Amino acid sequence: MDKVPLNTVTSDKQFKDVEGYKQALVSVYSNLAYSTFLRFYWSMQEYSTDMAVSTWNDGGDGIYHELAWSADSPAIANVYTAAINMITLCNNFINESSDEKIASRGFTAS
Repeated sequence: MDKVPLNTVTSDKQFKDVEGYKQALVSVYSNLAYSTFLRFYWSMQEYSTDMAVSTWNDGGDGIYHELAWSADSPAIANVYTAAINMITLCNNFINESSDEKIASRGFTAS
């Protein structure tokens, strides 16, 4: 199977100017705020206690009420998948912001 990536935005294109760095940083913060990670994490923390109640089994939340969750539960996998996605975005921004990469792209302190 001969497939090519549909996304043509490479790191060199994204981080070619200051605006690209700003866009990437906004992506990191907005994904933390608007991704499913906080919802999944909150659900995992609160639905397994008597502090919150979910009256429907939305996305597998019912397993928390029943204390029937395990490492194999999709709801638990969702928390870790969302966290890993966030960590990947953060790590990519940190890697692209190294002194060497910034210097190689011609940026200066001013």
